[in-house]
Amino acid sequence: MGKSLSYTTCSNHAMPVISQLNGSKICDLWSLDILGIQDPVENKTRKDIDDDTVSFFEKPVKFNQGRYEVNLPWVEGHPKLLDLQFQSEKRLNTMTSKLISTGKFDSYDKILKEWEQLGIIEPVRINIKGVTAKYENSISLNQCLATGPNYIEMIPSILNKFRQNRLGVISDIRKAFLQISISPTDPYLLFLWWENYEKREIKIYRYCRVVFGLSSSPLLLMTTIYHQLEKERNDVAVKLKDYFYVDNVVASVQNEIDLQRFQTIACQIMSKAGFELTGCVSSTEQQNQEKTRCSVLGLLWEPNTDLLACDLRNISTELNDTCSKRQLLSISQKIFDPIGFTAPVTLIPKLIIQKACKNYKLTWDQKLPPEIVQEFKNWLASLEFLKLIQIPRHFWGLVDESTTTLHMFSDASGKAFAA
Repeated sequence: MGKSLSYTTCSNHAMPVISQLNGSKICDLWSLDILGIQDPVENKTRKDIDDDTVSFFEKPVKFNQGRYEVNLPWVEGHPKLLDLQFQSEKRLNTMTSKLISTGKFDSYDKILKEWEQLGIIEPVRINIKGVTAKYENSISLNQCLATGPNYIEMIPSILNKFRQNRLGVISDIRKAFLQISISPTDPYLLFLWWENYEKREIKIYRYCRVVFGLSSSPLLLMTTIYHQLEKERNDVAVKLKDYFYVDNVVASVQNEIDLQRFQTIACQIMSKAGFELTGCVSSTEQQNQEKTRCSVLGLLWEPNTDLLACDLRNISTELNDTCSKRQLLSISQKIFDPIGFTAPVTLIPKLIIQKACKNYKLTWDQKLPPEIVQEFKNWLASLEFLKLIQIPRHFWGLVDESTTTLHMFSDASGKAFAA
């Protein structure tokens, strides 16, 4: 039969399909993408694209004057960036007024002068009297830069490795982004500041280091770290690749000897790249000391008791008079639990929002009915008990893992299911 089409019959059921295919070539009707389906053989997956992005931008990474130097990861075919000096000057004046009114202008100016001395920023000679224009809806720099993989997806895996061995240990890189240089061939990280505010003289500066606010900053940092670890030929470097999340090291080791060795070699490896590992905390060092809590990838960890808990410090238990679906969603999403041990609690606001969307035809900012608001308030009040829930960081604890097996069971109800 081949690719022949018969038009002898036509039913009403076929009309929606025919209308969607109107204007297409006959040969295209056998292509999956005409129906919104992409053949995985013909198209790259997101992971393939992310891997290619990391691989491509790792090639120009080079070590220069005691630190790594990278290029900005431009998106292929990105739109041209426009000259927005007019908007920059306007924003400078607005921000300066706010800094002066809050008494922070001198501190801000001092920091920028220190950065210039440290080589973090540098003045550039550009004709600021050139043609400028005010553009609306212009393209931002972040829209032109590749972001690479979604590193948030790494958090559950890293936390599981953090819970794997008897002793937990965390650390971070001091001012990590500022330790990486941006190649002078990318003169796009520019900003305006006052050379002399009294005389209203403006100077143009260029960021010489990776800027924290760039959408590609995590990619540039992780690519640089992986590049350094690939050069090392030891087991600690291999483990560090699994333990790094941006500038944080979240690891676990089996005993005190392994802990000391891991800390020593990890610091040596990172110092070769111009990075300084600081703030090292381990479960052994905190024993018999005052109870403290550390933030570990969104969770709270008590090193002296070796327990994990959810961080609820930023959750408000008060609702305003015009409580809306937007506010309900905003509050409920502040519970960050990447390993899911609070799922029975976080399920409730999802069901409440689901009920509000299903039974009431309201916009996201319209006031909710009193019964929905009261139900959500009851859930908020119960969060006090969630603060009392803590789980062991170490999976096994005092259990002999050589004689232990793990059995899992999940079930479904009319409203939710577990996977």
